[in-house]
Amino acid sequence: MKISRLTLMLVATTAALGACKGPDANRTTKAPPGIDKPTALVEPLVSPSAPPAPTERGPVAASGNRVAPGTDASLAFAGAPSAPLASPPSAKSSATRAVAAVNAQEAAANAPDTASADAAKAAATALETDSGKASKP
Repeated sequence: MKISRLTLMLVATTAALGACKGPDANRTTKAPPGIDKPTALVEPLVSPSAPPAPTERGPVAASGNRVAPGTDASLAFAGAPSAPLASPPSAKSSATRAVAAVNAQEAAANAPDTASADAAKAAATALETDSGKASKP
């Protein structure tokens, strides 16, 4: 007997739906007993699980507008900085040497082999550093 794909899918779907748990008996979205047409209800079907909290109509507390400790920016930035200021980057790591590094990489990329690429890169780096181009922005 040859089982078709459709039959197999129907059996699998039936088994999967049969394994599902039924609806809970105490669901809050269920209409109350005796209501046949829940659309006639004015209230939504979801009932609150707790009584509503009473409204607070009293005066504002005296500390209501006080700044929380540690959140006042005028006090936070008024004192001396807690960490020492960072020193400027060295000439070796600064962006002014980026042009020399790019030119050295391009010279190495245009070289035919590794040895001449290393030599071209060293020569381009020395040329850029000696001519002073690396120190200009």
